Amino acid sequence: MARGKDILVLDEDPFMHELVSLWLTDAGYAVCDSEALHTLRTEERHSFAVVIADLNSLKVGAAQALQQLQARFPTAYIIAVSGYFQPGPGTGAEMARQLGVDRVLAKPFSCEQLVSAVGGLFHDAEVR
Repeated sequence: MARGKDILVLDEDPFMHELVSLWLTDAGYAVCDSEALHTLRTEERHSFAVVIADLNSLKVGAAQALQQLQARFPTAYIIAVSGYFQPGPGTGAEMARQLGVDRVLAKPFSCEQLVSAVGGLFHDAEVR
């Protein structure tokens, strides 16, 4: 499955949005400005490799928001972020499976955790 190279960050907190974007840019990834997404017409499709979405920032419930993201960006990996996720061994994979996403990150997370999650998705794609 061909995937684009851009990463879309969806977080209403301007500080978190900027921080996540900076970390990813510093790691060599291309980050699309989420404001630019609003300028695209609904029928236009932009190919993102990864969508990182803070579930607390989305206007609708988490399940509905994830369904909308998956419909709009069907080829993108989705990383769900939330301060309500419980960190701990084994919980991330189970939570991702329950939500139907590729990875989850519990806030607060570090630059290393974020870059590792994104890099792991690209590595998994190469192995397939």
